[in-house]
Amino acid sequence: MKFSSRGSLVATALCHVALAAVTMAIPVYLGIYKNVSVDLGYEHYAERANSTLGPFKFPSWIRMPANTLVNIGYLLVGSLWLYRVAFAVNPVTSRKQKTCTSCQSLHQCHASTAWYSIQGS
Repeated sequence: MKFSSRGSLVATALCHVALAAVTMAIPVYLGIYKNVSVDLGYEHYAERANSTLGPFKFPSWIRMPANTLVNIGYLLVGSLWLYRVAFAVNPVTSRKQKTCTSCQSLHQCHASTAWYSIQGS
């Protein structure tokens, strides 16, 4: 799938996410799940709800530090992905480029096929 610009790719992704979010929000707004019983306690987690992780003591408002560290890792990976998409940072292009024998263009097509198809080049 080729896109003419990164803007159209972002707009397409945003539309898909917005449509899914609205589809999930409508039943909640209509009260369909009003009588569903939900358990919000710590007893179902594998990690105990205390502020220590081995020898390290965390603030009391961080009840599950290992879970918090995993979530911070997700945040960092997502931020890196957004940075790479927003600023078109491609580590493949930092290597020495050569002419591809199959398509006679100046890029490493086999190593970065997905990247170039997203960029539209």
